Amino acid sequence: MTNEHQRFSSFDLVSAKDSRNVYKAFQAGKVITKFLFNNGTGSYTESHLYQSLFNHLDHYTTLYSHIGSKLVFEPEGDFFYIRGLDLDEDESDATALKIQATLILLGSIFTRRGFNLEHLSSIQYGIDDNDLIYLKAQSESLDILKACKLENWEDALSFLVKRNIAFYNHHNNLILTSAGQYFLNKLVDSYNSRPEDERPVG
Repeated sequence: MTNEHQRFSSFDLVSAKDSRNVYKAFQAGKVITKFLFNNGTGSYTESHLYQSLFNHLDHYTTLYSHIGSKLVFEPEGDFFYIRGLDLDEDESDATALKIQATLILLGSIFTRRGFNLEHLSSIQYGIDDNDLIYLKAQSESLDILKACKLENWEDALSFLVKRNIAFYNHHNNLILTSAGQYFLNKLVDSYNSRPEDERPVG
């Protein structure tokens, strides 16, 4: 016996290929930002996976809830990420610490050099070879990175790129994504909200 009206579910509306690629990105610990940088054109293009997530938000929210995860959308930074996907709490904390330490060190060093933090997410600026030489010369920052189990600045920046917190532009400068800039701004706001006598010196 067949129904007069065929039943549809949200799975009928979402591409299986898109869903698999979203899952692979999240499983790799990446965030999915609204825009991706195209090295061929030197400009941003909108992410197809972001569009899929945004257009079918209820579907993906329910899907990840059913597998014990939480899909998080940060409208201020225009990106999605997952909490609790195949990661134990210690590993999640270690990942967050590496990202936070690298970003706050970048912010601190660039502020001391008189640069605007927004330059870190501008495709015209970012971190170039000269900046990297300067970063490597900061022994205190290297000690902090190693305490977070990051061998050096190359390792730290590579960690950001692997998680789509940053990318390399057509001039091979490292640029923060909208997610990277969002997290950095939050760290700076948190630092500035603390009483001066409770702020770390540096």
